[in-house]
Amino acid sequence: MFKDYLLVTDLDGTLLDSQKKISAENKAAIDEFINGGGIFTIATGRGYNMALPIMQMLKVNAPAIIFNGCAIFDFNKEEYLWQEFLKKDSREYVKKLLSVFPKIGCEVLSGKNVYVPALNEVEKWHLGLADIDGVFCEVDDTPEDWFKVLFAEKPENIQPIINYVKENPYQNGDFTRSADVFYELIPKGINKGYGLKKLVDILNIKDRKIIVAGDYNNDIEMMKVADISFAMGNAVDEVKDIAHHIVSDNNSNGVAEIIDYLKSLNKL
Repeated sequence: MFKDYLLVTDLDGTLLDSQKKISAENKAAIDEFINGGGIFTIATGRGYNMALPIMQMLKVNAPAIIFNGCAIFDFNKEEYLWQEFLKKDSREYVKKLLSVFPKIGCEVLSGKNVYVPALNEVEKWHLGLADIDGVFCEVDDTPEDWFKVLFAEKPENIQPIINYVKENPYQNGDFTRSADVFYELIPKGINKGYGLKKLVDILNIKDRKIIVAGDYNNDIEMMKVADISFAMGNAVDEVKDIAHHIVSDNNSNGVAEIIDYLKSLNKL
């Protein structure tokens, strides 16, 4: 019934409810989708460590897009299939940002670890979401290859950071807003849409229709790649404006609703 579809959903604010859980209804719908021949996976800004607890309770039958599109990781085989890293000069830019905004939290994602050059309450909360033991160190003591850098701050304090980046751009990377408390630096030209195209190439499934679901700004680029895109009821306006459809919010089994919609298309 679903053999013509690749379904890719965001995690936080989309598949996960406000308690960071997956509802029984969403799990059952995903199982039905996979058993019906569909290919299902996730595209998340989370890195390996933070995605792992979710993947351990979620059934997927394809590699995942992680780090906001910087890597394709096969959680069933525990291996990276494709990776893209920030340029080496990103270190100096990050150090400059931390000096200008000494109260922001910061984490560097490299390999399978989370390195924490700057800790605040928001960053502490973020690490606690997946009970992660971050590696606390200076920027210069982190490994060579960075997937991304996440800056964490209260929503009311994020805008000055955004303004600074606009006035003092880093030429070899892009910034994206992944939540109201997160602002992320990723490699130039990389996003979930780019990662989604890489996944399609890796799986050699260009004949499948691409279905995506998301809720925040970092989901916009993959929505542009999709044949059919869904915004959650709790999505920001920028996402709702470009989505083909709007479904229930992440606390009301919106992903199951998407799968029911795909089922109805096959009955037409």
